[in-house]
Amino acid sequence: MPETNDQPEDQAEKYTRESKSQRKRDALALQKLGARLVAARPAQTAALPLAEALHDAIVMARGIRSHGALRRQLQLIGKLMRDADADAINAALDQDTRHDKAGVARMHAAERWRERLLEDPDALVHWRARYGEQSGARLEELLPAVRAELARGERGRRYRELFRHLRTVLEEQTDSSEHRENQP
Repeated sequence: MPETNDQPEDQAEKYTRESKSQRKRDALALQKLGARLVAARPAQTAALPLAEALHDAIVMARGIRSHGALRRQLQLIGKLMRDADADAINAALDQDTRHDKAGVARMHAAERWRERLLEDPDALVHWRARYGEQSGARLEELLPAVRAELARGERGRRYRELFRHLRTVLEEQTDSSEHRENQP
């Protein structure tokens, strides 16, 4: 009986293959990423480089209301995700989430500034020091009209206009600071 030298190679291959448990963990991770895609906004998933079959499965999953059927659809999505670039998809979803959170933070900051400007007479000085004289001049026009609306018990057009102005200035300031950071 001739001896073969295949045994050491077979053993080396045996130890380099992924375990069944690792393959299951990977499949579950792809299913979870698929669930994130189902939960994402349609415009968000349309911008991602997804195969047509995967995109169709995601759209179909959004319409499923039965728990069991949705679970099976997520398993299908996980299977289809094997051929997709999961790292790129995950990174794109994370980037969109950060962008959304930044937008919400700017809206909250605009609300806080609006309340501060309406309550504190010195707040306009702080606003001008931080965001410039030009936006402060517009605020000088808006604030008396907003205060008059509030005195009448209304939160009308001028109140919303004040918020929009503050949000726009905060967005421009964020955009210009990001632009400066990206400059060499």
